[in-house]
Amino acid sequence: MNNTKNKKESHRKLLLDRRQKYAISENIEIAILDNLTRFLETSQSIGGFVGLYWPLNGEIDTLKIASQLSNIALPKLVDDSMVFVKYTKGEALEESGIGGLMQPSTGAEVLPGIVIVPGLAFSLDGYRLGFGKGYYDRYFAKSKNADIISVGICPHEDLQEHLPHEEHDHKFDYIITDKITLKI
Repeated sequence: MNNTKNKKESHRKLLLDRRQKYAISENIEIAILDNLTRFLETSQSIGGFVGLYWPLNGEIDTLKIASQLSNIALPKLVDDSMVFVKYTKGEALEESGIGGLMQPSTGAEVLPGIVIVPGLAFSLDGYRLGFGKGYYDRYFAKSKNADIISVGICPHEDLQEHLPHEEHDHKFDYIITDKITLKI
C-alpha cells in the first residue's frame, strides 16, 4: 500500500471515529441545506437533473430539499459501478447491499447536471475523503466528458486545508458548508 493510501486510511479512521462521537446538529444541517438551496436556485439555468443521495452514517439529508426540485436522481449501484436513476420522493427503494444504502428499485438512468456528494471531509483545494469505496470517483471519471457540476457538502468543521489524495481522486467544483459556498 502506498504512502498516500496509508495516509488516507489513517485520516478516514480518525474522521469516522469522530463522527461516531458527535451528531451533526439540526442547526448545522439546516444551514448547509439553506446554502445548498441558494446554490441550486442560482444554478437553475443548467437545467436537467440534480443528483442527490440517500444519507448514511450522520450525513446531511439532502432528500429534505427534494420537494423543491423538479428533477432529482439518486445513485444506484450496479455491480462495481454507480449510475444515477430518476427518482420521485416516495417511490419504492431497495437495499443496495452496502451498509443500509437505499436506492431506487426502478427508474430510468439519467445524467444529472449537478451531483451533490457527501464526505467525511473536503479540502480547500476540492478533494474529498469518503468511505473509501470509490464509487463517486469512478462515476466522475466515467462521466468526465459530460458537463456535470460536482458539489461536495459537509459541516464547516470538516473542511480542511489539505487532505491526502491520489491521481484518480475527483476534484470537486464547489464545496458547501454551513458557513460558506466555495468555488474551486
